[in-house]
Parts: sequence; structure tokens; C-alpha cells
Amino acid sequence: MRKWLAFLLAVIVLAVTHEGTHAAVAAFYNEYEAFHIRPLGFEVTFRTPVSERSGVQWAFISGASNLATLTVGYLLLLVGHRFVHSRTVF
Repeated sequence: MRKWLAFLLAVIVLAVTHEGTHAAVAAFYNEYEAFHIRPLGFEVTFRTPVSERSGVQWAFISGASNLATLTVGYLLLLVGHRFVHSRTVF
């Protein structure tokens, strides 16, 4: 049960990190429009239509979330082993 709880918590943290980074970087460039909670996850919508998106700012808006997700994922991997195998009860 503990492993499933850790897995579920990691998925939630990674989803929020990924979409939250999209939202934060988009807000920096004044492109943030809304944050939606959908049945299968989260979604950030932007002001500029997809067909008009180009340039370095869109590379940052799109790519920064990937870097943040990988970083947090590796951090969770490093500390996750301790959480799953510890004898401490919440």
C-alpha cells in the first residue's frame, strides 16, 4: 500500500510541476490565460493560438516544464527509496 501511495503522490507532484512551470513561464511572457483541471489531468491554456506560436519565448514556455519535470523526477527518485523502505508511520 505504501508503494502505491508513494507512486500516486509522485505522479501528482510531477503533473503539478509540469503544468505549473508552463503556467509560470507563460505568465512571465504574458501568455497565460487559464489553468484547467480535467478528468485525466491538468491543462494550461495560452493567449496565442497554436498556429501563431514561434520564437524563443515559446521554446522557453514549452521546454522549461520538461526540464523542471525531469529535475523533480530525479529528486523524487533519490528520496523515494527512503520513503518506501522506512519503518516510520505517518
